[in-house]
Amino acid sequence: MKVSKFGGSSVSNATQIKKVLNIVNSDPERKIVIVSAPGKRHDNDIKTTDLLIRLYEKVINHLDYHDKKREIIQRYDDIVKELQMDESILRTIDVTLEHYINQLKNEPKRLLDALLSCGEDFNAQLIALYNNSQGIPTKYISPKEAGIFVTDVPQEAQILDSAYSEIKKLRDYDEKLIIPGFFGVSHEGYIVTFPRGGSDITGAIISSGVRATIYENFTDVSGIYKANPNIIKDPELIEEITYREMRELSYAGFSVFHDEALQPLYKDRIPVVIKNTNRPQDKGTFIVHDREINAKNVISGISCDKDFT
Repeated sequence: MKVSKFGGSSVSNATQIKKVLNIVNSDPERKIVIVSAPGKRHDNDIKTTDLLIRLYEKVINHLDYHDKKREIIQRYDDIVKELQMDESILRTIDVTLEHYINQLKNEPKRLLDALLSCGEDFNAQLIALYNNSQGIPTKYISPKEAGIFVTDVPQEAQILDSAYSEIKKLRDYDEKLIIPGFFGVSHEGYIVTFPRGGSDITGAIISSGVRATIYENFTDVSGIYKANPNIIKDPELIEEITYREMRELSYAGFSVFHDEALQPLYKDRIPVVIKNTNRPQDKGTFIVHDREINAKNVISGISCDKDFT
């Protein structure tokens, strides 16, 4: 069984979502899919998560927020129309946003977590509905249903050890499962988000819980490069790297994969592959527990970050 996670750029619009589902449906081993919120469609676009933050800021400052809410609904409306889906999901999105705002407007940290979760949650529901409409048995699973129970610390959720026995039950489903990334649920009943970039963490937790054979992390690059391609021209692709090497590089500026996501994978020795949604045929970069070191090529990669010492 494979667990496949798709980042924001991979699910930013209808065209990308179709690519994602072609990848998912092409392999019966791809049973569990983790999705992010819609990312940027072009350089000047705004990520859905950032739109949700702007909505939150309007609400807590007691300003009219309806224009911001409409922007968010419009992002999903664009996808729904292009996929020729039933528009009833847009009503669900509107009602859900209003519910969180009305229920949590006097609890800013709780409201932020609830609104932030919406980007992934709405996208997962939409993608599951669409794949079902194409004749592929598919089920949306909320983090609560999936058993992703976490500590009750807003924006800093940590998975509870007891959650893994519930997550393991996901193996029993016959359908393709679409699960929103980035958040879990506390035993107090609150939505609690992981640190930003937390869809990687969700994918890793699910992979560990179901004992996946591999965790596929799809993004908009064909793997991890030995240096930042925005700084160094045509750097080599890293074909294989260990968890430890990857974590060291993540600390120092590599942003392809969230370093906290490596923890549950390391324990169970579950390999990761970083792949490109737009070029799924590319081999990608494998992150493994250990590897044979080439004595003639001992540098795994070079990373850099601003204000880092």
